[in-house]
Amino acid sequence: MKQRILIVEDFEPSAELLRVWLSSLGFVVDVAPGGCEALALHKAARAEHRDYSVIVLDLAMPEMGGFEVAENIRLTDTDIEIAIWSANVDSLGIARAALLGITEIMRKPTPLEQIESAIRRCLERSRGNLVDKQSKCPKCEQINKAQTGEHPCEECGLPILHDEKVNDT
Repeated sequence: MKQRILIVEDFEPSAELLRVWLSSLGFVVDVAPGGCEALALHKAARAEHRDYSVIVLDLAMPEMGGFEVAENIRLTDTDIEIAIWSANVDSLGIARAALLGITEIMRKPTPLEQIESAIRRCLERSRGNLVDKQSKCPKCEQINKAQTGEHPCEECGLPILHDEKVNDT
């Protein structure tokens, strides 16, 4: 069965580029131009047992921002992998993402290959093949439980980038 991806992006040229490219890689891709549409698509997919494997989410959208979308999705779906793809990510956003269980954060502009890698890490994580490691914060030297991608230090909040993938299989 093909993996299903929901892209939530209000800038139509970016959404279409990503949709076409991910479709060419064999994914089934739906696009929501805003938060309300994303919630409706997610709800319908779950009702029809066609759950999305990954949601790629922009943060800055009219009507409903990306974090509000993620919070609403988490009310009914705590397991779905969500990846942020936005130009508007700061250290507070990284911390907020971590609280929502979002481990993949990509800053626009992002090369398509990096987006593919982030999506594949999400898929591996959802299958239980990606394991957390520990990393040391370069600022305060606190040992952090690090997931792949950018995340805040648990002690000082400094963004840490951790790219190493570890398979337990």
